[in-house]
Amino acid sequence: MKPPKTVAKRICHGKADRVDVYPLSAGQMGMLYEVLSWPGECMLQDQILCDIQGRIDVNCFVGAWEKVTLRHSALRSGVVVGDDGAACQVVTASALPTVIVDDFRHVCEQDKNEMINRVLNRETSARFRLDAPPLWRVALLLIEEDRSKVIVASHHIMLDGWSFGIVIREVCAIYQALQSGRGTALPAPVPYRRYIDWLARRNLQTASEFWQHALRGEMTEVKTWQLESASPPARRTHRHVVRLSNEETTCIVHFGKDCGVTMATILQGVWALVLAALMDTAKVVYGCVYSGRSASVDGIERLVGSTINVLPVRIHVTGNDIKQWLARIQEDHQNRMRHEYCSLAQIKQWIAPSQLSIESVLAFMNNEVPQGIEDRELRIVKVDYTTGLAYPIAINVDPGDTLSIRVMVDRPTVSEQCAADLAELVKIALASLCNRVEYTVEGVLSEVRRVNERLAEQRSLDRRLSIMDFPISPGSPACRLKAAEKRNT
Repeated sequence: MKPPKTVAKRICHGKADRVDVYPLSAGQMGMLYEVLSWPGECMLQDQILCDIQGRIDVNCFVGAWEKVTLRHSALRSGVVVGDDGAACQVVTASALPTVIVDDFRHVCEQDKNEMINRVLNRETSARFRLDAPPLWRVALLLIEEDRSKVIVASHHIMLDGWSFGIVIREVCAIYQALQSGRGTALPAPVPYRRYIDWLARRNLQTASEFWQHALRGEMTEVKTWQLESASPPARRTHRHVVRLSNEETTCIVHFGKDCGVTMATILQGVWALVLAALMDTAKVVYGCVYSGRSASVDGIERLVGSTINVLPVRIHVTGNDIKQWLARIQEDHQNRMRHEYCSLAQIKQWIAPSQLSIESVLAFMNNEVPQGIEDRELRIVKVDYTTGLAYPIAINVDPGDTLSIRVMVDRPTVSEQCAADLAELVKIALASLCNRVEYTVEGVLSEVRRVNERLAEQRSLDRRLSIMDFPISPGSPACRLKAAEKRNT
């Protein structure tokens, strides 16, 4: 897609501030469509909450964030959409992030907690304007002389979890350099345009043939909720977290080594088992988040910018040998990685669009936000990473010494109780898969179904995992964007 020259002017005060203009990636286009479909909502806004021990130098802290912003083009970019629906991203020269410092060091403990919660709510509810870069901001909460919190809010269209990790590491390095008065030895930044140019050279004919073959045949029928009102209700995210013990995590790791598959493959199989039990079908389709970091782009591992994409995963929950079943899942996953640059909109055009509907998304949070960085005086002791939803159900898996599984549901589409039940089913499927060596795929599925029946009796679990079928107005920005993307596919 050629970036529209006219709309690029909207994002900058003058040509001198505009450094570059280029199209959006496939993943960004999908996110933009979701944002425009739900105007007024904090759609796809991410937040990192870091607990820091040690006395912090506020001036060096602010300076470090500003210097990191000037290093990476994505941190100074915004998105504009023309009247015809064509979209592009514009890089500015001087868009620095807002860094708010709240000093609570001399506030009584009771008032302090109230004020901290107020700031957290403020940062969660403050919405980004895509055409007003930068699409991220920082809040520093000084709690005690040697204790602080840092809140980094950003839009997923510009920063993914991998990029968050890079940014935080560089901020720590520059902060230490500013304090000591020495320079930093950071590698040269990788421009985001390099990734966009690589995408433009991809062979879509080959990708089209792959996806038509991978998704051939009938898809699982999807039932949808019908809204009673003419406008969607307010959306909010509910999280239910399951943390496995060291022993349980070690068991899963050993099972994966025994089967010759990764933990990500095991979780793909587990979520397929849960969906198959809930939908009473052997064929399931869901979305899987791909990092995009397998792209053959020089420096892709150091690139700051959104390269993630949600791709459809189709799994047949049948067979006797669990190892062979997981091996097929891993092989299919590796084949999809070769074509992970395609957008969901493109894939839907290559097959019958009505046959593909994504209601749940699985994300394996690997190589993302660092869980502990130390310098001479500061120590990040805790990191909590949350992301806004674009789907009714999201399963985020955080690997580590103890495996953490976050089930996030979009209210009011899916109930809070459903989140708890889904988490329980995931844990049961994991235990059955890894601990019952005598089980077949069908045996594990039967075990999950039995647990589901028990939960349904106890808590009236609605087994339909469904998305609200909200009719988008023909004249809305989202509709124009969808038409423009179809013209350019």
